[in-house]
Amino acid sequence: MFYICGARLPMHVNIRMALTRIYGIGSSRASEICYALGLSETIRVKRLTQFQIRQLTLYIENNFFINRDLNEIITKDMKRLRTVGCYRGLRHHAGLPCRGQRTHTNAKTSRKISKK
Repeated sequence: MFYICGARLPMHVNIRMALTRIYGIGSSRASEICYALGLSETIRVKRLTQFQIRQLTLYIENNFFINRDLNEIITKDMKRLRTVGCYRGLRHHAGLPCRGQRTHTNAKTSRKISKK
């Protein structure tokens, strides 16, 4: 197992799918990273050299917010919405959907979580 930016990447998976294990990197961003570094998206993680791993780690850490940094930004934004007192902040605080989804018949999971 390789550890890149605090995430454990499986050895037998191609690099594009393995990068999606890092919090904050989806499939399109993983493709962008592979293109920027000149890596083939189909290369397996176990075939990467130490230089490529180091290059990958530096590129991700310097260009994207990931893991703990991204989590801090999201929680700070949610706290700001709560202190302002806007509708989205109140919905976040109550644990209910805040983007217009219906709650009468759906969103049962979020309603159960918010009651506890």
